Amino acid sequence: MKTLFWIYRSRVDKLGQSPIMLRLIIANEIKNISTGVKINAQAWDAQKQRIKGSDLQAAKLNQELTSLENQLLECYYSLLQQMDQVRVRFVVDRFQSAKFKPAIKTIPTLLQMYDLHNEEMAQLVGKVYTNATLIKYQMSKDIMKQFIVDTLGKQDVELHDVTVSFVKKHDLYLRTVRNNVTNSVTKRLQHLKKVVRYAKQLGFSDSNPFEFVKLSFEASSRTFLDNVELELIKSFQPTKIVHQEVKDVFLFQCYTGIAHCDLMLLTKENIHTDNSGKKWLVFKRKKTKSEVQVPLLPIALSILSKYENSASGLLLPVQCNQAMNRRLKELMTAIGINKNISTHVGRHSFASSVTLANGIPLEIVSKLLGHSNTIITQVYAKVLPKAVGDAMSNLEKFL
Repeated sequence: MKTLFWIYRSRVDKLGQSPIMLRLIIANEIKNISTGVKINAQAWDAQKQRIKGSDLQAAKLNQELTSLENQLLECYYSLLQQMDQVRVRFVVDRFQSAKFKPAIKTIPTLLQMYDLHNEEMAQLVGKVYTNATLIKYQMSKDIMKQFIVDTLGKQDVELHDVTVSFVKKHDLYLRTVRNNVTNSVTKRLQHLKKVVRYAKQLGFSDSNPFEFVKLSFEASSRTFLDNVELELIKSFQPTKIVHQEVKDVFLFQCYTGIAHCDLMLLTKENIHTDNSGKKWLVFKRKKTKSEVQVPLLPIALSILSKYENSASGLLLPVQCNQAMNRRLKELMTAIGINKNISTHVGRHSFASSVTLANGIPLEIVSKLLGHSNTIITQVYAKVLPKAVGDAMSNLEKFL
């Protein structure tokens, strides 16, 4: 945290005085705060960031500036003990709360806390979060609102009402009334946990019921295409151009593992050639911001060559997720593949059939998918029976 005092020279009152401002800087965030002190601009020492002179009035005002600076520092270090990342707004809120000391502190309700959290998240869409993440939190708020009405007969609850019992009732509601599976329930409860933690960070709550509630995900199987099905798709010739484009984009996903949201942003600038002449796709994942480097297999290069003269500048004619999923289903029906196929199945197929089934180590597959660790990859990539059979065949050689 850094502070900088400065004088607002362009703002002069009837007495010829200008306000002294304090600039609060934390990371890349800046907030200007009025100190409440006004002086003649000629009396300001910009280098020392204090009022010139040794008279009693100058000393008194300088003491006020020092006191203000110290109070902000105290707020900052106090918040630093409660959270990993302190933001400028948190410090200002804590300072103003301490400064005015209201007789009755207005504490937000749970649904209001969701709104506060989601409003801040909305400001960080495109920087820290994706719009899809924001939509999920907004949906969690709507579900929480309906739960409170259905289960408690109220329109809202206070933060102190969010107890272990409350969390368990919400868990039961999600499983029974909404028929959510375990992983969906865990995700909704994670959202609630984050909102509760956010309230605690802002000083609105001291309790955290999730200290006594364990959240966990169940390992789930992922839909993927095997090599026979991939060959069926490759050999199928659609009659409609739109289906041909969907086929090409989906196959490209199957042989690169690139998520749909990333594929929509790729241009020729993302293709790099190494010293041996091999072409790679290099980009940052939209979801995690991690850099991914994927070597382009011949089939992927063949697909790209079909669209290299595209006027859009994009590598491929990628449709929006909803349109592509709808047309993928039409395409699979025409081919005769009876599986629930979506754009993400291409990513699963790359992990399972294209890489792991052909002996690519899990650690390398994890890197190609842009995962932060192999635990995530294990959820996406299913070990195939063929891989087990090959491993046992190799073992027989030594027995």
